[in-house]
Amino acid sequence: MLTHNPSETSSVSSTLAKLKEQFAELSLLVGEFRSETTVVVPAENLISVMQFLRDDEACQYTFLSDVIGLDYLNYPAADSLPGGRFAVVYNLVSPTHNRRLFIKVMLDPSLPTDGIEDDPALHLASVTGLWPGAEWPER
Repeated sequence: MLTHNPSETSSVSSTLAKLKEQFAELSLLVGEFRSETTVVVPAENLISVMQFLRDDEACQYTFLSDVIGLDYLNYPAADSLPGGRFAVVYNLVSPTHNRRLFIKVMLDPSLPTDGIEDDPALHLASVTGLWPGAEWPER
């Protein structure tokens, strides 16, 4: 069972250090709220970052707990968001290290969202190749 551990923050800090080392060329934004850490990843790097977090011995985020879609329309602090009206958030868990980490990808529509036209700017690579159970929540 995953329980809150006050030393969890330092454990997640080691994950962040590994991410920074592995993806030094990327601009990763990191935020913390109520002892939960979120890393904002560019959409084009989602699969490589997720595969690293799953497969690296020091990380071992082997369980994808949830996939959440967010719409920041009329969000009071929308101007402070890192580029994008929509977000997809992946809730990763490392049972081995008793850690939880949220990975967020921001997406900005290229077409008006009041119709039914498919917007390629809102497409994101699937993580089902890493976690087959993502098939349902990604829909």
